[in-house]
Amino acid sequence: MIIQLTDEQIDALADAVEARLKGRLKEAKKPLTVTEFAKASGLSTSQIYRWVESGQLRRVPNLGKVLIPHDELSKFQ
Repeated sequence: MIIQLTDEQIDALADAVEARLKGRLKEAKKPLTVTEFAKASGLSTSQIYRWVESGQLRRVPNLGKVLIPHDELSKFQ
């Protein structure tokens, strides 16, 4: 099944998608560095590194710097 849309419909759809994505991006909190995570959780940076290496804490894919998703803090609150 093929649906044909007018230019106005396509623009309206694009605006709706953009608005929804902006809302989700605002809700998402930025990942934390090991130092930021340690301060927020009350743990040492060395403990954080060990847990990241062992898989107990998730890590955001990044070149070089270790970043931890903000929602991982819920494990310590």
